[in-house]
Amino acid sequence: MATQVVMDHNGDTRYDFDPNNPQALQEAEERCRQVTGVGFTAATRIPLENRW
Repeated sequence: MATQVVMDHNGDTRYDFDPNNPQALQEAEERCRQVTGVGFTAATRIPLENRW
């Protein structure tokens, strides 16, 4: 299971999706395009143990 987090001035909204489900992945990609299209920045969280 993966989680897409959309943060704004009100806090954040979390969308859980199965990256192995083509429809769920397509919806997550579309959501990403929508929010980056209006100025949000896309980022990936790196686990702490992989940072050093």
